[in-house]
Amino acid sequence: MRYLSVMRRISIIPLYIFLTFNVFMYGQKDLVQLGELDASIKETSGLIYYNGSLITHNDSGNTPQLFELNPENGEILRTVTITNAQNMDWEDLSQDENLIYIGDFGNNSGSREDLGFYIINKNDYQNSTTVSAERISFAYPDQLDFTTTVNSDWDAEAFFVLGDNLIVLTKQWQGMGTVAYKIPKTAGNHIAQRMDSYQIDGLITGSMYKKTENKLVLTGYSELLFPFIVEIDGVSDTAIFSGTVSKSSLDIGIAQIEAIANFEDTYFITSEEFINSTPQIISTSRLFSFTLENIVQANEKLVLYQPEGNFLLSYRLDTEDEVFEQAIFDVSGRRVFYNPIAIFKDGSIDTSYLRPSLYFLSFFLDEGKVVKPFIIN
Repeated sequence: MRYLSVMRRISIIPLYIFLTFNVFMYGQKDLVQLGELDASIKETSGLIYYNGSLITHNDSGNTPQLFELNPENGEILRTVTITNAQNMDWEDLSQDENLIYIGDFGNNSGSREDLGFYIINKNDYQNSTTVSAERISFAYPDQLDFTTTVNSDWDAEAFFVLGDNLIVLTKQWQGMGTVAYKIPKTAGNHIAQRMDSYQIDGLITGSMYKKTENKLVLTGYSELLFPFIVEIDGVSDTAIFSGTVSKSSLDIGIAQIEAIANFEDTYFITSEEFINSTPQIISTSRLFSFTLENIVQANEKLVLYQPEGNFLLSYRLDTEDEVFEQAIFDVSGRRVFYNPIAIFKDGSIDTSYLRPSLYFLSFFLDEGKVVKPFIIN
């Protein structure tokens, strides 16, 4: 399962803390949960919309199967097995007019030398529950070290079809960015061509390209499992991120969002099951839908900064609203700091008395709350 390293990073965060705060940073209002996914696809990792249904699959170590879903509720309608394939680490799906592509390039450890795709004919997929696939194999031209590591920058969980090529977008666990690589969509062995990169400040997990609008939409999450989408308008076949790039947050609390697909103006995303024991966090595998018109672009209403070794947490709050109260909550939801008077929108708070942990700085305004996490090391 691909979330273990993330779990270690956020193991101190209880789920309810995110569900009780009305956080402006995550202001999307019309995202709809359509249903929870069956336990057999709790590690959903790719998604496309085809022939009136959604298609998904699980990631590393699971069966080489595609699961056809009802787009209204996520129920499994049909299962198709690829007889000559192995699910080493399937991470995403894409398609063109005649073919379905499965991205087998998950590489969290950075040690894989067998990256590739499986190609399935749509006619075969429609007419049988067992199909065979062709194979595309590729290597990154600039990866020279294959030493096993934890949370590699050579991982990838997203790709899409662009003309005669498949575009892979890396998931940089260390750099928090992504690099775009181009691979011909023909069976055989290929050396990927590096295109460009972008500092997403998050982990990219899924992508879909809308050819009619020349728009690329990515999905992912932050180190603290806050999900987001990224829109790129004006994609070029030589520079993926040369157009207008905007990032928006999704108001669903903690969720390990893994994949995205669309039908006309409706977008679908799936989340993988996420479980942590101490404290208890349970985020089930689910199917959501939304429209881009209803997404509120993320903005930095609250900026926090704290120089290393300094106990003063400085903040800047960008709002015209009156501020009534200011508070800090710990991970249990207990209030550890409270200021009901003389609240400035630009100032500092003494945090020297706080033990190392994750906290949440909250401002109470006319229209609700603005909340942002910070860490005391």
